[in-house]
Amino acid sequence: MHDELALLVDAGLTPYEALSAATRTPAQLFDQFGDLGTLAPGKSANLVMVSDNPLLDVSALRQPEAVIIGGVLLDRATLDRRLAEIASQFAGRQPQAQQ
Repeated sequence: MHDELALLVDAGLTPYEALSAATRTPAQLFDQFGDLGTLAPGKSANLVMVSDNPLLDVSALRQPEAVIIGGVLLDRATLDRRLAEIASQFAGRQPQAQQ
């Protein structure tokens, strides 16, 4: 998703327009705007918290400080621990050839 956001900005969209294209627009297209796509009371709390302003540079999203999924806060330490667990599960595995 990070690469796609960067490509949208490279193509001429503002960071706001790129973020909207990745959040608000799909929620509207799939008739889920009442629950998803923007932050508002009563909507699902799924978001990425970052230190820098992604409205100035979408690459700020590459370094989340925390993530909220379904109203559950995952802080940086939890994210790092989960990423390490996932990496250890796949350590030493060879990618399978696509058929």
